[in-house]
Order: sequence, then C-alpha cells, then structure tokens
Amino acid sequence: LPVCGLMLASRLLGGAFSSATLPTAQAYLADITSREKRTQNFALLGAAFGLGVIFGPAIGGALSGLGLLVPVIFSASLALLNALFVYFVLPESRKTEARPATPPKLFWTDPRIWPILLLGLIVNLSSVAMEQTVAFYYQDRLALSPERTAQMVGIALVAFGLVAVFIQGFVVRLLKWSPRRLLAVGLPLALLGYLGLVGAKSFPLLTAALVLLGAGGAFAGPGVSAAQSLAVSDDEQGSVAGLSSSAQALGRMLGPVIGTSLYGLHPEYPYIFSALLMAIGLLFFLNYPRLGRQSPST
Repeated sequence: LPVCGLMLASRLLGGAFSSATLPTAQAYLADITSREKRTQNFALLGAAFGLGVIFGPAIGGALSGLGLLVPVIFSASLALLNALFVYFVLPESRKTEARPATPPKLFWTDPRIWPILLLGLIVNLSSVAMEQTVAFYYQDRLALSPERTAQMVGIALVAFGLVAVFIQGFVVRLLKWSPRRLLAVGLPLALLGYLGLVGAKSFPLLTAALVLLGAGGAFAGPGVSAAQSLAVSDDEQGSVAGLSSSAQALGRMLGPVIGTSLYGLHPEYPYIFSALLMAIGLLFFLNYPRLGRQSPST
C-alpha cells in the first residue's frame, strides 16, 4: 500500500507540473513566430512531441532490462537537464517592457475561442478513448496471445506515430495550409479511421485504420492549435494556451473512463463513440465558417 500510494502521488505531481509544458511551449512559440508561420511551427512542435511518444516507450523498455527504476531515474534526469537548459540557455520570448502590466484573462465563454476549445476537446476525447482500448481490441479481434498482442500493437502504434510525425514535421510545413484547411482534411480522415476500426477484422486493415487516424490527428492537431492562437491577440497567447491545455486534460480524464466502460459493453463501442464524436465535430466545424480564420493582429 505505501508503494502504491507513492506511485499515485508521483503520478499526481508529475501530471500537475508537466501539464504546464505544452501550453507554455505553445505560448512561447506564438511569441517568437509571425502569424503567417504559426501554423507550420505548431505542426513542428507537434512532431517533436510525437517523436517523444515514439522513442520514449522504446527507450523505457530497453532500460527496464537494467532494473525497473532505471527508466524512472532516466526520465527524472532528462527533466532536470531540460529545466537547466530552459533556465540558463533559453531566452525570454518577450522583453519585460513589452509585456502588459496586467496579463489579460480569457474564459471558456469567450466567443472567439469557445468553438475551437470545444472542437479540441472532441478531438482529444475521441483519441484517448481509442488509445486506452486499442490493445484489447487487437487481442480480441485477432485472437492473439498477450505476448503477440504486445508485438502487433507495438508495430501498429509505431506506424501510427511515424505517419503523424511525417505529416506534422514535413507535409504541413510544405503545404502551408490555413488552420481551417487543415481541419477540413484532418477531421474527415479521423472519422474514416474510426469507422475503419469498427469494420476491420485483420491486422493490415486494423493498422491501416490506425494510420488514417494518425494522419487525421496530424492535420487536425496543428489546425486546432493554430486556430486558437490566431483567434486572440499577442498578449492573450498564454491564456488561450492554458485554456486549450485544460480542454485537452478534460479529454484525457474522461477518455479512459468512457472508452473502457464502452469496451466492457462491446469491443466496437469505443470506436463507434469516437466516430460519432468526430462526426459531431465535423458538423460543428462546417457550421462555424469563421472557425480557423480569425486572425487579429494585436
């Protein structure tokens, strides 16, 4: 019980402090890039996080062979080095005199951003519900042993991640699309991916559906991030990034509960649920023609 309590406490502290990483990075990036290049740079930021998701489990698995605490110590050391780099090397994004005396506060009900925040919540919730159940789905759908499940799902998730990183790191930067156009491509791709999971009954088809999901998320993610950044003034970048992080955290909190509960009723239900969410998000997007186009300059 004490060990379990310490693990829960460490996860709680880690989540509390690491939750500031992404919104801070987004606000910093918004400060140092022009509005014209913000979408492409947000995509590059997403690709960097994606690389971490791909290589992190592989490194952790390799280090666990040296001892179960070795990956934990390694991660803590990386976090310390990162903090030292930020404190001593990374320059301030804005000069002190350029900051407002009282930072502006944004609220969920702000008409400029609530549609984007809601869309971000929908995208995140549907994705997390899938992620929490997809290994069970492979095992049950293909009648795999636990060992074989780990191998097959590992291959599928690497393909999922590589496609997402390639699109965010290269394709989005090359195409230079607006946030709205990224969403117009990403949301339907994700919807097709969820529907593909429902109908797939073989490893190639299941993995192809995951790759579609990876592509859809790779387009939609930067679209949401850039749309919310361009919807507000330069002084409000930190506030909107914080609200966006809260919306994503809500999705990460509800996704596992909803996904696993639905899976207990029927293995296909989490993906039907995610497909319905994505369809609602797509209809919502189509009914808000200004979403992804707002771009105040001050």
